[in-house]
Amino acid sequence: RIDGLTRRIRREMQQAGLVLESARGECAPGQYEIVFRYDDALTTADATAFYKTGVKQIAAQEGMAVTFMPKYDDQEGSSCHFHVSLRHDDGRPAFEGDHPDGTSMLLHRALAGQLACLPELTLLFAPTVNAFKRLRPGAFAPIHATWGADNRLAALRVVGTGDSLRIEHRAPGADADPYLALAGILLGFRH
Repeated sequence: RIDGLTRRIRREMQQAGLVLESARGECAPGQYEIVFRYDDALTTADATAFYKTGVKQIAAQEGMAVTFMPKYDDQEGSSCHFHVSLRHDDGRPAFEGDHPDGTSMLLHRALAGQLACLPELTLLFAPTVNAFKRLRPGAFAPIHATWGADNRLAALRVVGTGDSLRIEHRAPGADADPYLALAGILLGFRH
């Protein structure tokens, strides 16, 4: 039923300069996942804010409404996962290293900083009551300050290898302000 709307959203967002890597229906009715190509933090926050505003305007023109509410019923909630990696000044990936699993000490320090700050920073990642409703057992959303390799239940998921090694921050809900969420993530890296 929403193919015409989602087609228009994909087309117009690409025309506006956003690079979509994938778009697909998710597990709950009316839930749709959009994945953007990686970029620097500020460009990513700008694109996310632009996207949210643009999608609402396009939907209104089509006589529909779109919400970025993270949880409104018993179905799966909606998130705003951020995949984050760091680079050295010369462009080399900073998370790749000499550990037996191919990771660097910097990656482990970044994880430790995020976990140490996560309780306080959750306000930036889950700023509303509905965002907190998403963070419950069995909802594919994190309920503890944990990390894991390719673990979709952890707050921080380490994915990829080599150049694509990164941390997926799974705490932010769909209503998170992208600027504040990314600022919190970067703050945690400095902890």
